[in-house]
Amino acid sequence: MRFIRILLLLLIVNTCVVFAQNPISQQNGVSSEKDYYTAVELFEKEKYAAAKLLFEQYVAKDLDDENSIKAQNYLVLCALYLKNPDFDYYVNQLVSKYPYHHFTLNTYAQLGTQFFQQGDYVQAAKYLKKLDLEKPNLGNVHLAYQLAYSYFVNKDYQNANKILQKIKGGEHNYAYLASYYAGYIAYMKGDYASATADISKSMQDEKIKHEAELLLVSIYYHQKRYAEVINQILKSKQADQPAYDLLLADSYLTQGDSAIAVQYFEKYIKRSKVQTDRVLFYKMGIAYSSSYVNKLSLSTYYLSKVADETDSLAQIGAYQLGIVYIRQREKIAAIHAFDKCRKLRFNKELQKSASFYYIRLNFEIDDSKNATEGCQFFEKNFLNDTVFIGEINRMRSEAYLNSGNYQSALQYIEKMSSKDLKAQISYQRIAYNYAVELFNNGEFRSAKSALRKSLTFPHNSELTNAAYFYLGEISLHLKQLDSALIFYQKIHTNSLYIADSYLGLGYAYFQMENYTLSIQYFEKYVNSGKETYLKEAYSKQADAYFKIKNFTQALNAYELALKHGSTDFAHNYYHRSLCLIELRKFREAEDLLGLLEEAHHADDRYTDWIKYQKAHIFYESKRQDLCRNMLSQIIDNPTDSPVQSLALLKRGDIYSDGAVYNRAVNDYKTIIEKFPNSEVAQQALQRLQDLNMRGIYIPNLDRLMSRLIRPQASMSQTQSLELKNAQTHFENGDYAKAILTLTRYLQNVLPSENTSEAEYLLGQSYNAIGDTERAGTYFERSKLKKGLLKSAQIDFQIGFFQSAILKFEKVLKSYAEENEQIEAKIGLIKAYFVLKNYEKVMYYLTELKNSYAPHTHPVEHLYFGKLYFSQGQLDEAKTAFEKVIHATNNVYAAEAQYFIGLIYKEQGDYLSSNEELYKVKAKYQNYATWVYEALFAIADNYISLDNLFQAKATVQWIIDNSQDAKIIYRAKEKLMEWER
Repeated sequence: MRFIRILLLLLIVNTCVVFAQNPISQQNGVSSEKDYYTAVELFEKEKYAAAKLLFEQYVAKDLDDENSIKAQNYLVLCALYLKNPDFDYYVNQLVSKYPYHHFTLNTYAQLGTQFFQQGDYVQAAKYLKKLDLEKPNLGNVHLAYQLAYSYFVNKDYQNANKILQKIKGGEHNYAYLASYYAGYIAYMKGDYASATADISKSMQDEKIKHEAELLLVSIYYHQKRYAEVINQILKSKQADQPAYDLLLADSYLTQGDSAIAVQYFEKYIKRSKVQTDRVLFYKMGIAYSSSYVNKLSLSTYYLSKVADETDSLAQIGAYQLGIVYIRQREKIAAIHAFDKCRKLRFNKELQKSASFYYIRLNFEIDDSKNATEGCQFFEKNFLNDTVFIGEINRMRSEAYLNSGNYQSALQYIEKMSSKDLKAQISYQRIAYNYAVELFNNGEFRSAKSALRKSLTFPHNSELTNAAYFYLGEISLHLKQLDSALIFYQKIHTNSLYIADSYLGLGYAYFQMENYTLSIQYFEKYVNSGKETYLKEAYSKQADAYFKIKNFTQALNAYELALKHGSTDFAHNYYHRSLCLIELRKFREAEDLLGLLEEAHHADDRYTDWIKYQKAHIFYESKRQDLCRNMLSQIIDNPTDSPVQSLALLKRGDIYSDGAVYNRAVNDYKTIIEKFPNSEVAQQALQRLQDLNMRGIYIPNLDRLMSRLIRPQASMSQTQSLELKNAQTHFENGDYAKAILTLTRYLQNVLPSENTSEAEYLLGQSYNAIGDTERAGTYFERSKLKKGLLKSAQIDFQIGFFQSAILKFEKVLKSYAEENEQIEAKIGLIKAYFVLKNYEKVMYYLTELKNSYAPHTHPVEHLYFGKLYFSQGQLDEAKTAFEKVIHATNNVYAAEAQYFIGLIYKEQGDYLSSNEELYKVKAKYQNYATWVYEALFAIADNYISLDNLFQAKATVQWIIDNSQDAKIIYRAKEKLMEWER
């Protein structure tokens, strides 16, 4: 007998079983007839070809007797056994002539049985159903069973069941088999009561008892009769099998007895050595997550394996994985799990719930970018939701306000067909916040555009005043002074920004050389009661008094600046000494210069200027030798200095006054040769011409005159317009036009101060489009100190650290502005750190700290932290990095946050490390370099935690979101490495 064995695991998941294509039993035997002819004898000897020939000859005689009918029957069988193509022909001949003859019916039986034995159940059913089997009896019950089984295998369960119901109750060999298959059909139809009765009866046959028990257990399982599943298995003689372990585990789990379920799951895994059964892993994950077991790490281990696919089971597994991670307080891992679930669309309710959790968790960890993206995803996919939408709208509103990705928030609101009052208020604040961020990052043109957007809906008057203030600040920075005046003056007198606007107006009028108004506005700031920039106001007011030659007031203002905390001592002391010189208080001036020269307040910018002013004092007080010696010290200094030309001119004048004309001529000639573009060169040429007029021979005077390039006091109107157009293109971000215009301008003008500025602007334009090579060329060609600084920064950016160091140091030794000197020190700190010259890093950190510039504190703390980190002083490093984060929200804070994550990683606390590293992504989204570095570190942490699912999810996020080909390649390499 043959029997279809039912696979237990498939029954558990209610999967339709594919049955073996063989009958359980059949009885052999072919009706035989008496050997009445030679053909029959040949047939019985299985010489079918010879027999077929004789039968054909006999039938051809058309005798129409009993033997003819038998011969046609034999012809059908011969053709069948020989597999001749004329088989169907002989069948049709027999049926058409003798449709109801008992020989024909016998042929059907024989054909049906033959096909049945061959496993061709379609053909078997074709012939067996031609028999009258409506009322099976002991004589034909085997044929009825064969037909029922053929129907069953052919999935014609209705006709199969009709026959099985008739033969399952008899006293014959097929009764239990019929009961089994009748029970199975009832089971598939969900008629568990009938199925239970039939299967229970079939269990009396020992040959099929085991399979019947399995099916009965499956029926109990689908009826949710888990106690009976357990009882049935435990009393079974064959219960000690892996399949039963699995059923027991699942039944105990469903009954809520997770502890026992886990025991059977573990037993099953050990005995069956299953590696890839994700259904099993899902149930194990659920079991381990039960509060009675509470082995959440094992739960996430198995559920991660379930979730790491793209089918419906992965969606369910990812959802449950997210829930377990929430219980573990691992919000980042939960976000990855819910992200996986929401992107799979098999179960809409799960997708919706996962989408909500994704938004809420991102909102809770302050990842406003992902939270707002999640809101947009939810709105797009669940437009008609009424359960979550209220909470989502609340979170979305707050996320936009707190979002670091203000640009996306603005775009979202701008796409609204209509904006209610709440949206307009949000738009004003988001645009303003975005503008301030851009302003702090030095992106002034973009900040200006965002500020104008914030003024679209001026509902909040103080934000409106703040926007005007920053527009004034930007215009001041961009030298658009008329615009700066307009914006500052729009600020309401009751605004918190009114005092700062006075300061801005003071700076603007100062740059416009309207020093009287400048003094008035600085005075307004002083009288406003605000002290934030009081020292700056006094200092700049003093400069304005100095410009209008009110030296007494200037002295008073400089002293007030010091009193209120001015840290630019060199500027203050130097200009006070100039005031004293102008007031002809030479002794006081000399003493002050001496203090400045000796004290720690002096810096390289003023060294030669101090000497020059002392020389001037000596000159005015008739101490010519001291004057000449001091001037010679300046002239002999190997570094380039704008003071050298003045020192040469004054020394030349002293020699000329003393009739030492050859030396005077040499000094004047040196000025022309070394500083041909300077105003002093013109004065030196005039001195030479005067000497020549007095009859003193000047060698090569004509050559000197031709060599001297006169500063272009005026450009042509076209050239002037062209330079202004270039500046406008640059400010508007149209760098291609700026490059074209500046290149044309430089080709058509002679060298001057304007050409240096044009070359610098051209360098900035090339830098803006990423052409660092050309940018560096033009920055250096400009010969401006700010150009040298930019060139050094580019060298650092492209990895030419030694070159960058040389240029930064040159900036420090030059007479650069204070802010340029600070930037150079920061550049040196960064370059020496990369080169691991920590002694130099510490030196310049100390120098930077002594600059008394509050805005440099974040970079100071950052590099102190990195020094501590490199030396393994992790607690000290963490403290320094936290100071950075408290002080600023820029790229330094992003890097500091990244290093805090690395500290926990170094300590082996991977979960805390991930929590800190994820803050880089949540809080500093605009600094992509550190965001991706943090995510790569998170992925490595997950590998250390043996959580491949989370590692892959993290890296996949990088691939899906990065625009950097190098970053994407690095991420894909990671995935390939893990797959290997």
